[in-house]
Amino acid sequence: MSRKEWREVLGQCLVFVILLAGIALLIGGIDLVQGLPFESEKFVIMLSLWLLSGSLFLGLSPFALDGKQRGLEYLLTLPLSRRRLLLIKFLPRLAVIVIFYLAFAFLYGLIGNDALGGSYTLFSLAYFALFFISFSLSVVHENFIVQFIWAGIAMAGYLPLCLFSVMRGFAWKFKVPVSWVGFGIWHDLTYDLPTLAVSIAVFILMAVPFVASLFMAFAKFDLKPARAFNRRQLLVFAPLLLAAFAISLGLTYFVQGRSAHWDSQFTILKDRRLLEAGFPGKLDVHDANGRHRTDTRLAAFWDRRPLLADRDHVYLHGYDTKDGSQFIGSLNLADLSWKELHRSPHGYAVSSDSQEFYYDGECFVYLRRTRVGAGRPGRDYAQAAGGDILELVRVDPASGKSRTNAFRHPQFRRQQKSFFIGGDEREGLHFWLIVRQWQNVLRLWEDGRVEDLGASKGLAIYAGGMLFTRGDGSLRIRRLLAAGSEAVKEIAGSFSLINHPSFFAIENARPDEIYAVRDKRIVCIDLATLAVDDVAPARGHIWMLPSGDFYFVEFQSWPALPSDQWKKLYRLKDGKLVLLKRFDFADAGYGNIRIDAHGVILTQWRKENKNEMSGTMRFFAFPDLKELRFKKLD
Repeated sequence: MSRKEWREVLGQCLVFVILLAGIALLIGGIDLVQGLPFESEKFVIMLSLWLLSGSLFLGLSPFALDGKQRGLEYLLTLPLSRRRLLLIKFLPRLAVIVIFYLAFAFLYGLIGNDALGGSYTLFSLAYFALFFISFSLSVVHENFIVQFIWAGIAMAGYLPLCLFSVMRGFAWKFKVPVSWVGFGIWHDLTYDLPTLAVSIAVFILMAVPFVASLFMAFAKFDLKPARAFNRRQLLVFAPLLLAAFAISLGLTYFVQGRSAHWDSQFTILKDRRLLEAGFPGKLDVHDANGRHRTDTRLAAFWDRRPLLADRDHVYLHGYDTKDGSQFIGSLNLADLSWKELHRSPHGYAVSSDSQEFYYDGECFVYLRRTRVGAGRPGRDYAQAAGGDILELVRVDPASGKSRTNAFRHPQFRRQQKSFFIGGDEREGLHFWLIVRQWQNVLRLWEDGRVEDLGASKGLAIYAGGMLFTRGDGSLRIRRLLAAGSEAVKEIAGSFSLINHPSFFAIENARPDEIYAVRDKRIVCIDLATLAVDDVAPARGHIWMLPSGDFYFVEFQSWPALPSDQWKKLYRLKDGKLVLLKRFDFADAGYGNIRIDAHGVILTQWRKENKNEMSGTMRFFAFPDLKELRFKKLD
């Protein structure tokens, strides 16, 4: 009996493999005739669809030939228990499903080139789930089409339950509303092994009721109409599914609640103390005497850099872990008291990342939907998009009082994030510049006017009263006037402008020059003459600080390698590189350098085992880059 079943399964697999080869040859032939190269990603995508079809077919087909040959009567007369018979049908097909997947995983790693993008983990889990679900419905009806429909209905109910459990666990882990968790968490999930393990466990647990109910009900299988058997299987399946869902949620909560890992965010302060923002809502100030803690209770902080830091206060942007609303708060560095300045309900903001709130030299500013456009608090920002009205909110750092300017424009209807790139004034009126999805630059005037300044193919910046945008192989420079703009210059070359969390800093500091990358070289652009001077190869990253100062971190290898033993820090000034310090980290593991307003933070990573890295941090203060020593940071 087992040999017969293996021969039948292998015969079905042979037909599928021949079909796959035929489709591959057809696509390859079409590409060859059209003079196109072989597209491995197209082949991998086709292979993944073929794999899902094979999973469905193998799951639904164990009794297909027996039914056509009227062999069910014979099978039931064999000296085998019903469950033993079902196991003989199940194991060969499961083995083939596993072999097919291993072959696919090998090819995907070899030529896939991320063909499935962020869907690989979800595809893998759904592939096996589809087999288990379809096998459990293999005797639901004699007609294969009816079986196929039922399998689709079951899969449509199974996937949302699994996805909810995993996404709910991710929300528990990071203490955020579940509506904040999108499908971007899936990817390959190797970045978060606890979530990967939970996902596998949830998908298996939720598939168990399908297969278990079939085996339990099949013990009394006979040749009566399928309706009677289906009713018996459903009575077993329903309580098993509820139990599996409850266990999945419990397991998810247990694992994810204990695996939350939230790296502290460090900032070197002006007086050479160290600010540590922990999760949730812990603010520690470190000095030579130890650690001093403030608990904001409800806060989780967005960005490593404060919105503003002076000698007396640090202003931070974060969200409330209970209701998801976003806020701006200040920490008094004298007595470490915490004060909330402003709060915006979750769902009104245009974007939902750390580049949402800015300091424009006078106030904190951010964009939000109107209450009509947002619908109600708590809605996801992408769902809230759709209105043509945006509000720009200005929050005074001293008093916390806010002022709101409303703007109307057709482009606001697009479901895109908006980012500030600068602000200034003309003839006594303030204006702010925003870019929508790195495309059209809009100027928002204080009196409610909106100007479309055209598109930029990449990041745009504002400096020296001029707007720098990227065109096709060139950098376009326009001077902004009280009404409209005028073309100043167009510079040939492939430019990459500096991405920085606060573009307002360029205009506030009023520098004489800015730096960019052109054709893999660092160049200096003089803002008075717009002359472009070559500086050095771009073997690293350029940093621009809120003061308007530019720095360059040179890597030993470019792109960087884990075997690198050093990085060099330079000041960019007057079109030259001025070496400040070489950071050696060979003995302590690979090093990552971050430049802050008042110093340098060096994180050195050492590989502890196959899956874990440990990091140590060192802090160096400007202007002499003297290393700061603190008691143990924990």
